[in-house]
Amino acid sequence: MKTIEIQLSNPLSTDIAPITVYAKVDSRQCYLRLPKAVSDKLRFSQHGTRDIGLEFLDDNTTPYVGPVQINKMHATSFAGAVIDGDTVTIGTMVLDDLLDEGVLMGVHSKEETIAARVVNFSEGVLANK
Repeated sequence: MKTIEIQLSNPLSTDIAPITVYAKVDSRQCYLRLPKAVSDKLRFSQHGTRDIGLEFLDDNTTPYVGPVQINKMHATSFAGAVIDGDTVTIGTMVLDDLLDEGVLMGVHSKEETIAARVVNFSEGVLANK
């Protein structure tokens, strides 16, 4: 799984400084996932819950917060996020948005996944392999 550097901020609270984090890119996930500590630091508001699809859990819902502003190079994306885990994880919704902004280019790999499109993304290099 690729890891990229991104900037997260709360567009509704401009008095809170953005933070730079390393995020995992996971095309198997739909949502942006944030650890509770990141959400608390940026003071995101909860807007309900989301089903995270883990059938083996008795309660597979998690808090849904936002809006979250995600910046990478010249691209900006806005999304909601689920509070889950201890690592920032970018899912397909944010990846698709960054692809639309021209930050990423498709690459051909045996998996043909969105995650494969992030080759060299962490250095801000457009990849086309």
